[in-house]
Amino acid sequence: MNKVSAEVTIIGGGVRGLAIAYGLAKKGVDVVLLEKRHIAAGASGLNMGYVNISAKNPAFYTRFSKISADMYPDLNEELGGDIEYERNGSLHVA
Repeated sequence: MNKVSAEVTIIGGGVRGLAIAYGLAKKGVDVVLLEKRHIAAGASGLNMGYVNISAKNPAFYTRFSKISADMYPDLNEELGGDIEYERNGSLHVA
């Protein structure tokens, strides 16, 4: 697609750039996203995608992580079930 203009231009097609573009587009903002290679070509596409909500410091970070993790099932449904999100828990042995 060749766009000449947009209200907002986002540089970078990693998880942050895509999330910002998606959120703005849902609000009706005319967005263009620029990526040098392809979507998730860098760290966003090479990590294991682990959503960690275990105890973190400072404590509010754990609460934010839980709120975020609770949003994934709805996002998965909204996107057609293609993000391969699985809530399976974890075990930390001390």
